[in-house]
Amino acid sequence: MVKVVRTVNSAETISSQDYQRLSEVSEGAIDHIKEEVARQHEKVLQYPPPAAFTVDFADSSINYKLLFWVRNPLEAFGVGSDLRQEIWNAFDKN
Repeated sequence: MVKVVRTVNSAETISSQDYQRLSEVSEGAIDHIKEEVARQHEKVLQYPPPAAFTVDFADSSINYKLLFWVRNPLEAFGVGSDLRQEIWNAFDKN
């Protein structure tokens, strides 16, 4: 069972019964690279799998959203930071 547990400033925290947490990172990036970076992070759960979506075409970028699950909600912010850095590194290499 998944439910929205709170909404603050239009940001939703979604939680399941076993305290897993869905979190997100918004970045301009390519879906496949972002999902692969998330799958490789040790604290990102493999199920449900990370998913990247195109959300907007801006003036000078294409905006994407990366959704991922972590077991411990207190680690979500740090994991999101790690993923942003790793996505940046992946694009820097390509």
